[in-house]
Amino acid sequence: MIVACNAKNGQVIGFAEVDARPLGSSQSGGSTNSTSPTDDKSKDILRSYMYNLAVDQKWKRKGIASELVRACEDFVLNMHTSCIEKKLYLRVRKTNHAAVALYEKMGYKEMNPETIELSKEDINSGSLEDGELILFARDLPIPAECLLD
Repeated sequence: MIVACNAKNGQVIGFAEVDARPLGSSQSGGSTNSTSPTDDKSKDILRSYMYNLAVDQKWKRKGIASELVRACEDFVLNMHTSCIEKKLYLRVRKTNHAAVALYEKMGYKEMNPETIELSKEDINSGSLEDGELILFARDLPIPAECLLD
């Protein structure tokens, strides 16, 4: 969990969570789309997801959310020991226009869940609120030591 605090009093003013999940794993730790545990080794690839980004109402429109997203991206870049995938995924409510605009401004693109073997149902599973969720992702910069000549 990444936490943003007020420098004057230490009060929490925002937070975001990021973790790594196998392909096909739901946001709530559900099952995969795979019919057999031996289907495809690509299902073992861990993908980084950011979720639960929140900023206190009094602190909105001050760049806190952007900094939390950047901190999650830095965490993803530094947490992997290999250079297999440097991408951050997230789900956002389609009707949350402010969040969608923020992610798009930061270079996130809406993606078809089927490109990573998920369905729309997978993307919307585990949500406690009404409204369709969409999947966004952003390729993160690959460190020079991971580039092939």
